[in-house]
Amino acid sequence: MRPDLVIVHSPVGGGHKAAAAALAEAAFDRGLSTVVLDTFEHAPRVFGKAYLAAHLAGSIRA
Repeated sequence: MRPDLVIVHSPVGGGHKAAAAALAEAAFDRGLSTVVLDTFEHAPRVFGKAYLAAHLAGSIRA
């Protein structure tokens, strides 16, 4: 069975996963089925490592 809503998040930063979970909870409260996906679980490992390194480097400069 296909979900009504697919929520994709990036596991970097403080609130991405929490925001995805909040959206899923709100959808569930409205009777929708949801799937929450972590982007990096479906991408090559090297992509996740490179993205995280770039994100952290940008955070340090900001």
